[in-house]
Amino acid sequence: MSKPALVLVLFGFLAPGKADAEIRTQATAPIADIRAQQLELREELTAKNGPYKNMSPGKRNELMARQDQLLTLIDGKATLEELSEADKALAFDSLEWINATIADNDDHRIVCERTRPVGSNRVERVCSTVAERRASREAALRSMGDLPTPSR
Repeated sequence: MSKPALVLVLFGFLAPGKADAEIRTQATAPIADIRAQQLELREELTAKNGPYKNMSPGKRNELMARQDQLLTLIDGKATLEELSEADKALAFDSLEWINATIADNDDHRIVCERTRPVGSNRVERVCSTVAERRASREAALRSMGDLPTPSR
């Protein structure tokens, strides 16, 4: 199950229109699952690998701050039922924001385009990630002198 899907399953009880029995069942979902998911995400963020390796430092720090807030909120709780209504809403908002931020990080998204190599009429399909396309574009601009060379 994907990370955003897990959060939505666990916090589905906050969606309007749910039957009372279903709400009570989902409200007893173990917070350990949420904690484990956030800690796994934290490891990937701090290691700067996988889909988060190109995430901006500002966005990474903000995401980690939201995680800290959420982890503090659910600390010592076993189920969602133990949270007050205000805390449930705050937890839901935090998880929604985290999911939106993760989904918005599209540097790992693959983009394909059909191109014709120079001197050929044959069409080729070229695929690369958004981050690779950006790096290639910046390298081309640097080679033309339109973009300053990054300092390391």
